[in-house]
Amino acid sequence: MSHVATAPHELEGNLIFVENGLRPYWTLSKLVVDYLDGGGQFEDVELAGERWDVSVGYQKGGIAPRDEDSATERLYEWRVAAYGDGQRKATYLIQPRFVGMQHHETGEQISSPFDHVAADEGVNVRLEGSSNLEPDESKQLLPRILQTVASEHGLRFSPEYFSGTPHEMSNITKYERYLRVRREMARKVVANDGTFMRLMHLLATEEGIEAEYRIDNQEILGYNHRVRLPKSATKKLIPGHSYGKQLKHYHPKHVRKSDTEDPLYHPKIGALFTRKLNSDNSVPWSERHELTKELEETLINVLTWDSVPVQPGSPTFVSDDHFHNRESEVTIGRYDDPTPQLEASQESVLVRTMTNLTDADLDMLDVLATDGGRENHVTELLGDTDIESMSTIYRCLDRMDGLLENQNGNVRWISEKIKQEVREIIEIASEHVETAATAAARVLDMDPEQLKEQGSAFQSWLNRYAVDLLEEDGDLTLKIQATLSRFRSGTDPFIPKVLEYGQIAWLQSGRRKGRFENATVEFAEPLNGSRYWKVKRVMSALD
Repeated sequence: MSHVATAPHELEGNLIFVENGLRPYWTLSKLVVDYLDGGGQFEDVELAGERWDVSVGYQKGGIAPRDEDSATERLYEWRVAAYGDGQRKATYLIQPRFVGMQHHETGEQISSPFDHVAADEGVNVRLEGSSNLEPDESKQLLPRILQTVASEHGLRFSPEYFSGTPHEMSNITKYERYLRVRREMARKVVANDGTFMRLMHLLATEEGIEAEYRIDNQEILGYNHRVRLPKSATKKLIPGHSYGKQLKHYHPKHVRKSDTEDPLYHPKIGALFTRKLNSDNSVPWSERHELTKELEETLINVLTWDSVPVQPGSPTFVSDDHFHNRESEVTIGRYDDPTPQLEASQESVLVRTMTNLTDADLDMLDVLATDGGRENHVTELLGDTDIESMSTIYRCLDRMDGLLENQNGNVRWISEKIKQEVREIIEIASEHVETAATAAARVLDMDPEQLKEQGSAFQSWLNRYAVDLLEEDGDLTLKIQATLSRFRSGTDPFIPKVLEYGQIAWLQSGRRKGRFENATVEFAEPLNGSRYWKVKRVMSALD
């Protein structure tokens, strides 16, 4: 299922280059000091077929020179900036880095990524606010600028400088992608029952999570709405997501009041990564494509949760100088809305609950699903079922939390839809508790044989087998709550086949194959009437 491509907005980070040591820094020093007499402004410079206004200059740094350096007091840092059409912008601060750096005034040791880099010296290129450029465009633009400016002034700047692969310590500290959405459609997201508000209601009952919703409607409804979701909260949004992020709905500083033909009349909806929302941790530059995918996946799913069409060419989207209403090259997964108000989320809870039913649970559900829709008191359940104690009644209700509500002893379904689906499941699985999960999946149309054809294949697989994705220190664990079998002859689903379906769905959602194959999987298996957890690598189960 195709979707519209997001556009880049802000980007900040650090690119570390060590292959040529400090030679790029000293060549740039010669350009700025000797050839440009401290720097200069250059208009209408052609770079890869595009015209840019360029500036090159310097600022005083805080690093003391070494004995072999030509500088006597402190080492300078070089500033380069480029401004293109439609507010495309890239600004760079180029800094020397070497082992044993000291502050020029105090002589104190200065810590830097080079404390952990297996190189004596190199250069750090700080991206200080690139706008409307893809990450790779920001990297590729710098050497083009310096080669062009140096050549025009009679100095050769080697094509090797800043053109190679950045060191693995290179990182991204801030990154936003956005969609420009027609005003009347975008308002769904910030409405009273929109995704932003529903997320706050969802997280309000989650222990150990800190989130924030900031609202500014002074100029116009939705002028600037921001939902800040740290890493602990963003995992509640989409299974497997690992970056804290900020969701944004915002208009330009000067709101367009009436000119509907102006793209800026319509707001942006953005997803922003920042270090602050990730325990002050950055993202390695080498993972920029994974970060792009996660931001794009977030935006597309947030819109679909509010029934906003996301197909390329849809009138939902308004093209501007940088965002174009075209199909994305990024493969993403579609996921159920995580908020409890939507039926899709209720269905997920239903499948998970049905995987762990006891005979007593099934007896209670049978009574509740066929009672004609009235509310039941716990004392009535004790008389209408074969359950012999009130304590067992309450234990059953605890296990079915999410399907049933218990208010002061009065038990009711969370929705009529869930009740009807459970009634059908009960009819299918009336004699065998073990078939309840399979019946639930059939009712909800989650046949694993059809996963290849579903746009939300991975979500369907998660629901079908009641899978929780757990991530700790970068390691992924798949905790499967459905009862599975290690043997083809078993009555429960065969674990290698279940994982094969999962791998198909995982890849269809645009995720890296190796991450799934190397995940740890935990699953339940019957053994002498009990259940226990087996732990193994997915890869070994697929072999």
